[in-house]
Amino acid sequence: MIHHSPCHQDRCHAWPGINSPEMLARLFKAGVNVVRVNFSHGSAEQHTETVRLVREVAVGLGTDVGVLADLQGPKIRIGQDSPRARST
Repeated sequence: MIHHSPCHQDRCHAWPGINSPEMLARLFKAGVNVVRVNFSHGSAEQHTETVRLVREVAVGLGTDVGVLADLQGPKIRIGQDSPRARST
């Protein structure tokens, strides 16, 4: 049996294929303890549902699972884009 320190994280990335209670349960039973949600894609409603489902399944299994909110960093723009730059 592998014992992980409290700082060890086995992560998975949330995508449509894992948004079912059955798949999340399989992942959590296999050792995943952090789910990454990419806020650069999808709607607020989709993210809310993903987090709700992660919490619901984790509670049902009696385990702790973290949610890592991957937020888009700032985009720095200096001046106007030229038409040529936008097409590349």
